[in-house]
Formats: sequence, structure tokens, C-alpha cells
Amino acid sequence: MRGVIAAVMIAFAFLLSCATSQRFVPQEPREGRSLLVGGILLENHGIEDLYQAKKAGILVKVVGRSVRDGEEVIDVYRLVTDRNGYFIKQNVPPGSYVIKGVEVYLAPNSKTLVRAFWDGPLMYYELTEREFDYAVRIWPDPIDEKIINMNILHLEVGIGSGKDVVYDIYRSLQNQVLGLPGVRHTMPNPVEYYQARYPDLAWFGS
Repeated sequence: MRGVIAAVMIAFAFLLSCATSQRFVPQEPREGRSLLVGGILLENHGIEDLYQAKKAGILVKVVGRSVRDGEEVIDVYRLVTDRNGYFIKQNVPPGSYVIKGVEVYLAPNSKTLVRAFWDGPLMYYELTEREFDYAVRIWPDPIDEKIINMNILHLEVGIGSGKDVVYDIYRSLQNQVLGLPGVRHTMPNPVEYYQARYPDLAWFGS
């Protein structure tokens, strides 16, 4: 039995490493398309008795709404953060974008799902036990620019006994303590991060 469990753990670790090490392949910008970038930082306050921050290997479920050929089109993207917590998608249509939720393994056998929901015009995040849909009630204003920057979404889970999730959005973090005591975070803005990582990327040209 221990051998089976060990094999499962090794297989999971392999799959996770594959997800977090996806090779980025630059694409030439297509006319009328945009570059989508963002970051995720999740702090766990006790789920699975863990108190830690997670950035790498988070599955981010992004929903976009655009108008193409006079018709409203909904696109769904499943993006995985790199080891520093950032995600990127090239050649998306300009429009409105929402992080509908994230999926993260806080421990090898503990998948945590966080989804967005709306109470009137206000958006919140909450823990959920089931796979969620991609319905969006309130869309943000559309962005018709070459780069769509979703900034850094900070999520805090495991606070208290309910399903509520505390969240905020930051342009960048500079040696800041957020939720976990004594844990400091530095994350440049996603655009700056990718510019530094891929200085020759055509998206950042004039």
C-alpha cells in the first residue's frame, strides 16, 4: 500500500512540475489582438494545517468577453502560473477579462478551489468544493489596448471556519507583509516582470 501511495505522490509531483515549467513560446502579435498578463499570490492560513504562501503552479481560470464580427463572444482560458506566480496569454481579443477562479494544490492530496461570485454589483471570492462554471454576472470595462494587465491578485484562504476568501489587487509588491505574519513578498508588476524576462518580446515594442 505504501508503494502505491508513493507512486501516486511521485506521479503527482511530476505532473505539477510539468504544469509549472511550461515552456513559453513567443508569438508575433496579430493585428487586433492583445497580450494578457497577470499574477497570483495565495496565502494559506491553515488549510491542511499549513501556513504558507503559494505562487507557482496555480491554475488560473480566466474568462473574457469580446465583440467579434458584431457578435459577443465568451472565451475561457486555463493558465498556469510560473514559479514566480505570473501567467501570460498571447493574442487574446481585446475586451473584458475576469479571473473566475483558481485551483491550487496546497498539499499533494488537497486541491483547493476558489471561485468568484457576485452579490449585487460587488464581486467576491469564496472556497468551493465543486468545479465551477464560467458565468460572469458583472463585467469590468473592456480594454482595447495592446497589453491587458490584470495586475496581481492576492488571495487569503483558511481564515476562520467559513468559505470566505479575503482578496485584493496590487500593481506590485515590494517587501510587503500581507496576511501571514512575518512573510514578506516582492513581486514586480506583471508587465515589468515579463519585459525583464523577455526583453525582445515583440509585444513590448513600439
